[in-house]
Formats: sequence, structure tokens, C-alpha cells
Amino acid sequence: MRRMKLTKPALDGAEMNANYNGFIYVTTNLVNGRWYIGSCWCKNMDRTGYLGSGTILMRSIKKYGRENFRREVLY
Repeated sequence: MRRMKLTKPALDGAEMNANYNGFIYVTTNLVNGRWYIGSCWCKNMDRTGYLGSGTILMRSIKKYGRENFRREVLY
């Protein structure tokens, strides 16, 4: 007997837009000028303080402090 993988039905574009909010951002290290680009898709969440979640960015935030970073929404 062949096993079938069960998956959730795909959301169409209208359904995706109704349930999720997303943006593309750049987070800049104000000490050394390095920047990190990312995207965030969230469902009914307030992300005003979100800087990013990448490993390198998180290490940098730990090293330099959160106050030394600025996030700008690009789109």
C-alpha cells in the first residue's frame, strides 16, 4: 500500500492577504553600519519592535545592544 502525505490545502492570494500581514525591512547596526534585510509574515501580531530573527543579527544585537539598531520598513 502506498502512503500519502497529508497536507493543508493551499491558501489562495485573497485568503492569504486577509489572514496575514507582511513587510520587507532593513535593520541597520548604528555602531558599524552593517545592515540586514529580511521579511516578516505574521498573523494578527504586533511587530513594531521586531528587528529580525537571523542568527547573525541576533548575535550582533546581543553584542551591541538593541538600542544600537534601527529597523526601516521597505515595503
